[in-house]
Amino acid sequence: MLKLHKLYTLFIISILFQPLIAFSLEINGKATYNYTSIGDYDLNKEIIRSKAMNLACKDAFKKYVSEMDRDTRKNYNRVKSEIENNLNDYLTCDLVVDEQNIKDNQSLRIVVKTDIDTTAIEQIINSGSKIASEDSKLTITSLMIVRKATGMDEKFDRTRTVNRNTDINTTTTSSDRNSDADSSFTKEGNKSINTDQIEAVDDSSVISSSNTDTTESGDFQGNSSQRNDSTQTTKNVDTNIRESGGGRIVSAAKYTYTVDDGLEGAIESGMTEELLENNFDLLSLDSIPGVIDLYEEIKKAYSKSNKYDKKLTKKVKDALVNDEVDCYITGSFDVGITQRSPTTGAIMKNVIVKKAVLECYMAKKGKTRKRWRPQATVSGIQAKGEGSDEQEAETNAVRITSNKVGKLLLNKFNAKRLN
Repeated sequence: MLKLHKLYTLFIISILFQPLIAFSLEINGKATYNYTSIGDYDLNKEIIRSKAMNLACKDAFKKYVSEMDRDTRKNYNRVKSEIENNLNDYLTCDLVVDEQNIKDNQSLRIVVKTDIDTTAIEQIINSGSKIASEDSKLTITSLMIVRKATGMDEKFDRTRTVNRNTDINTTTTSSDRNSDADSSFTKEGNKSINTDQIEAVDDSSVISSSNTDTTESGDFQGNSSQRNDSTQTTKNVDTNIRESGGGRIVSAAKYTYTVDDGLEGAIESGMTEELLENNFDLLSLDSIPGVIDLYEEIKKAYSKSNKYDKKLTKKVKDALVNDEVDCYITGSFDVGITQRSPTTGAIMKNVIVKKAVLECYMAKKGKTRKRWRPQATVSGIQAKGEGSDEQEAETNAVRITSNKVGKLLLNKFNAKRLN
């Protein structure tokens, strides 16, 4: 009876502080409809447009289904016919974005904006899960921890500044030395003629012989020119190098955390709706004898080692078995530093869950012996929350992140039970 009272109280609190929000997804669907079999477009325009829009709406929904993760798709297939046979209940598909009548091949090409009620579809998927269809519910509790960033070791990029001053001085010295002289030629000649003439006369001829010597000498002098050039280049390079920190990298900073005691309620309220839809009863820790004290010890140990203490966790498991609690969830919600929303200016907090695990005390399929077995694990889940002050922003961020974690864990859990 105590368990039911605690559960009822928690459920009422979650309803009061967590308004139900219907989420929708906007997708453009497109289709080309051939109206040859119907007839003239102008005479049958409304019928042709209606059929083309119907195809475009289905195309938009097909895109939505294709974006589902593997586990959600697996669970969706269980209730696929129920949803697709009543597709108009989950779609708003009446706004034409583009329309073109192609007369050459008698086709109407159309693009329609489609709003898909994802909340309603998820409810159908959850109601069709195996655990939801079972008569007996599973009981579950949360051992999740919240840590808040209290500081950050800033990291700076190393920058290298190089200043170079280069001076180049070039000096060219040119000197010309020219000496010119007119061309002149002096010619001296000696010519001597020595003639020795001998004549002989015989009966038939006369023989004569002579000898001449000629001697010449002279000097030649022309213009002459000389040029001397000299060039001197001086290059001075002055280089100064300075290294210092650069721009701040917040994403690479190392945060310091402290375990917080005030946000466990936000975790439970974020998961309550998902758990109830999947036939789980969420129990608060103080309703389970001996567990709340162990949980406090777990938080102290976690603050020192950043991990769950195995011995303490073993004691918690034993206590859960004794109280017939079927499952529990572990993980850490890390709340970041205060930021400002760039759009609204409100205080904003970012929450990251690096890893969350759903573990249950149950037997393998076809077996009877029960053990604690991991049923689902998710990682890298984060969300932002805004508020008028830090506490409101933190609560909203933790609640939104918790809702995401709950959905993903249960998707995996339900998909696994299909096997």
